[in-house]
Amino acid sequence: MRVGAAAAGVTAVGGLLSACTGGKASGTAAQPSVATPVIELTFMPWWIYWNPTGRSIVQQQADTFAQTHPGLRLTALPGPQGGGASTSGVISSIIAGTGPDVVGDCCGSWVTYTSQGVFADLNTYFKKDNVDVGTWAKAQAAALSSPAGQLGLPIYNGPVVYACRQDILDNLGLQYPDPQWSYKDAAALWTQCAGTYQVSGKPHTRVGANFWWQSHSWYAQAFLFYGFGGAEMDATGTKARFDDPGSLEAAQWVYPLLWNKVLGAGTGTIADGSAAFEPAGGWSIPRNVTGWGNKFKWQYYPLPKFPKGRTTFNNNDFWGMNAQSKHLEGAWQVMKWLTFEDDWQRFCMKTTLLAPCKVALWAEFEQQLIATAPILANKGLNWFRDAAEGGYGYPEEFFKYQATQADTLIGKVMGDIYDRKIDVPGGFAKVTQQVNALEVAGAADTVAATVAQALFPTTGAPIAAVQPGL
Repeated sequence: MRVGAAAAGVTAVGGLLSACTGGKASGTAAQPSVATPVIELTFMPWWIYWNPTGRSIVQQQADTFAQTHPGLRLTALPGPQGGGASTSGVISSIIAGTGPDVVGDCCGSWVTYTSQGVFADLNTYFKKDNVDVGTWAKAQAAALSSPAGQLGLPIYNGPVVYACRQDILDNLGLQYPDPQWSYKDAAALWTQCAGTYQVSGKPHTRVGANFWWQSHSWYAQAFLFYGFGGAEMDATGTKARFDDPGSLEAAQWVYPLLWNKVLGAGTGTIADGSAAFEPAGGWSIPRNVTGWGNKFKWQYYPLPKFPKGRTTFNNNDFWGMNAQSKHLEGAWQVMKWLTFEDDWQRFCMKTTLLAPCKVALWAEFEQQLIATAPILANKGLNWFRDAAEGGYGYPEEFFKYQATQADTLIGKVMGDIYDRKIDVPGGFAKVTQQVNALEVAGAADTVAATVAQALFPTTGAPIAAVQPGL
């Protein structure tokens, strides 16, 4: 049986009012007590356990929200991140006025939400409650903002490091990488690791490292561009920067390694020996432990230092606050509870081993992981924390207008470079021109749509009806 603090608070208020009316003179009719209504709020969490037991566990945690937020009651709903709800369905419900107060989602769906304008700007709430955006990793927070404001906050901070099959290096007579290695050191070691290996007497190809690039499900190239002093786009998300000198330098470093099969473009795993190094995100640590365990010798290492410093890829799983919520202040209290306060994050850390979104909690999470899986004690977990605390993990980036079409153009050109149909400078000049043209057209379409809406509003005074006989 669950009794929320909000319900207890309402009972107390009702009792207080009854006590006040109890002092009336004899013969005066008793007045009904007035209870403060409880505001019902909903959220769609990152939660993959929507069986009866999992639903009960997450709702029990949601019930604790009322204990520190009297007058508010929170219900967890299955959402896009594990609950089977579709992003389009959630957006439709928000527009219809029936959507969740806070929703968690991921990846390319960010563009879908923001293009529909369904998320509230959080900056006003930050200022009101003295919330510091530095609570979250700089690059993650920046990826969830736009000229329209801070439209989202991270669900968790899970930067990518490299997992290394140390026994492969042992067999090849190679030294383990120095954690302070450079991108040149990495390329040299990966080149030595690449080649063939035998499985049941049959030769197989091994890459030195699986390197997330254009053929991976994410467009993860932005972090590498930053590492070389370039960028994928400008701060407004409307101008491509593939032809920046740093971006070109990054591509001219990585493509020869891909062409020579030193790197696999999203291919190769240490589990079967088809890669000596494999990317591992903060979200994959539990899976690494159960999948690799003591089957072979492995260790986590940071990504190498690039010319402008160490950079890596990070996730963009996000919370967004419903701008159409009937209780915006209550929705903000939920958002703050999920991202700024500690209870929800500690709950997820303990029940699902999901990394926290707050940078300050990562050291605690590291110890939680080791306590849960002692095998991790000497596996280099500190490099996840180093990236989280150092803020050098960069999520996928999206262009402001026609983002899906822009990604299609980028993927096509980068694939053509990989297939050597065009060289790097020519390809990057081409994709910069194509994407910039797409953004100009998208901006013009948006202006035209705004003008049309002003001329033909869907709300406002009705057109006068034509009277019969006139």
